Amino acid sequence: MYQQVRSLLRDTPRPIRRGSLALLGLGSVLTVVGIVGDALGWWASQPFFTNLVSSITGFAFAVPVALLILSRVAEAQARDTERRAAMAFTQTSVASFLTSYGKVLQLRDALTYIALNVGRFSYGGSQGDRDAAARHLQGIPGQHRADLHDLCGAWAALREAARPRLAQAGVQWLYESEIAAIADSLIRANDAMDRMQFLAHPTRPLIGDDQPIGRTMTEAAHNLSTALNEVKVLIEEPGFYHRLTHL
Repeated sequence: MYQQVRSLLRDTPRPIRRGSLALLGLGSVLTVVGIVGDALGWWASQPFFTNLVSSITGFAFAVPVALLILSRVAEAQARDTERRAAMAFTQTSVASFLTSYGKVLQLRDALTYIALNVGRFSYGGSQGDRDAAARHLQGIPGQHRADLHDLCGAWAALREAARPRLAQAGVQWLYESEIAAIADSLIRANDAMDRMQFLAHPTRPLIGDDQPIGRTMTEAAHNLSTALNEVKVLIEEPGFYHRLTHL
């Protein structure tokens, strides 16, 4: 108890601390005077003065209590409110991230199809096979680029907004190494998607005389698939996923 009082006084600004101690001293003196006065009958014929001294005594104790204790209660309530707000914000951000992540898994499935057909696309096969694979590759940026952009944005919100806000509220959440690893994989995935979008321009046919472009597109798709697989492994690692979704 003594240590708590000392800590309370030490953390209080000096002017407030000095004023509170002075009032507590005054209140203690008036309390002793009042008790002695009651014992000696000083106040029997002076009701107004009695009430005045009693009021000043109460004031001398009430003000320090309000400044030192009730202010700390208000601070604790404010910290708890901020903590709850930070956790609610993080939970909303995590839900948004997981929604985007579910959509990007469809992109990963599409890339799996390409990986199964890459041999036929790059090194022969029927014209129909190559045409189908080319159309599939060219369609990926238009169909999935926005989903990948949303995923990157949602992760940035978790890293740059939610986690610092939790730390400020005294809540430790995720490890910096985990966050950086996922961010790096998402950057590489985004770079590969940019490359695919550039190569998928209608003026750049992927078949016929432009087979090198087709192979470059396939390499970009492979890089994108690799980066997304890394993201999937990191996110779905049991310990990380539990920390991500449980505050």
